[in-house]
Amino acid sequence: MAKAQRYSMEQVQAAQKMLRGLAVKKSGKTKKEVVELLAEDVRKAVQQGHTLSAIQEALAKAGIPAPLSRLKALMEEKEAGSPQDGTTESGQEDTPPASTKQPVSATTINRQEASA
Repeated sequence: MAKAQRYSMEQVQAAQKMLRGLAVKKSGKTKKEVVELLAEDVRKAVQQGHTLSAIQEALAKAGIPAPLSRLKALMEEKEAGSPQDGTTESGQEDTPPASTKQPVSATTINRQEASA
């Protein structure tokens, strides 16, 4: 059987330095990420009376193509009032409390049938 190779701390530190020095390959944001980042600004612009078409045009001038369907979906998400952080508008969690009952296993059912 082969013996496990051991590495010195100098080798590990040299490898760390090389890895940390690598350039970032994936930079910037995807179209979806950008639209999500700008969601509040889009909603605010609509509240100020701008149309979604005008907002889409402004985004395109800034080099960010945003489909009109995605902008409409942003507005519908806000109208639905479904916060994405798991809380309601009152600040309470919208997840129901966990059940306090213990699950019944097949073994429990078989024992109950056997004792009857």
